[in-house]
Amino acid sequence: MIADEVPREKLIKRLHTAEEKVKQLQEIEKRARDLFDNRLGWSDGRNPYAPKEFWKQLGQVLRKVR
Repeated sequence: MIADEVPREKLIKRLHTAEEKVKQLQEIEKRARDLFDNRLGWSDGRNPYAPKEFWKQLGQVLRKVR
């Protein structure tokens, strides 16, 4: 079993690291939505015709977080 192979402290540290990553991603998503809304003037951010460059930049930012 995996729990027997990895010490409890290490599992706890991995969990905290994962939680921090999730928080970072949520913050990035919030900033991206704000940028998207401000750039296109849409309050709900659901514009299907968003510029490809925006999504390209967002992908680059998300890759850096990983």
